Amino acid sequence: MKKGAVYGTVLVFIHFVFVLLHNQAHRELQIWGDTFQLLFVVGVIMIVPLLAVVLLWTQRQRLGLVLLTASMVGACVFGLYYHFVLPSLDHVAHVPAGFWGDLFRLTAVVLAIMEGLGAAVGLSWLYTRAPVLQTTHPARIH
Repeated sequence: MKKGAVYGTVLVFIHFVFVLLHNQAHRELQIWGDTFQLLFVVGVIMIVPLLAVVLLWTQRQRLGLVLLTASMVGACVFGLYYHFVLPSLDHVAHVPAGFWGDLFRLTAVVLAIMEGLGAAVGLSWLYTRAPVLQTTHPARIH
């Protein structure tokens, strides 16, 4: 699974760079989310993928993949809803023109694509290739 750990690490690194760029555009445009949005972004979109990468390089690779896949699913749904569905200042159609507005729209689209692909690949891999967690004895948990 070293190959998977490498791919996961690269995905998370690139994703994190785009999240930071998107965050900076939010700041420059003074588009602030509520407490739920802030906690979701920090927890699910930033911290969980980093934790998943650490786990991908350990004996807990499957857990790392599950966490990474779940964070990509959550991030994709969150981003699609707030940037492309809900009419608000956070919607790509309502962001002002100019460098920061363009960066906001570009990073929103790139993140949606990355997170969608990350979720699809992760779900596919978990479904088709990842070994099922098994116990050797019903009362014993590994």
